[in-house]
Amino acid sequence: MEEFWSKEFPITSVTRADLVSAGISRPVVEKLSDDEMARIASVLERIYSDHGYWEDLRLAFEIVKGEDHG
Repeated sequence: MEEFWSKEFPITSVTRADLVSAGISRPVVEKLSDDEMARIASVLERIYSDHGYWEDLRLAFEIVKGEDHG
């Protein structure tokens, strides 16, 4: 039963193209290592968890449940 509650469903990822779309110059992004990208993803995850994740999770739930009744 524990597996039911802890099963993960991925929600996002970050790419070098995302960084360019966010306004970071292509030459700078081209120099980022995979380790630096992983660290950026980790920091982004922490920031999102602290600022907005729970509210967005609740909103996503309400949208999905609303679609079930619409």
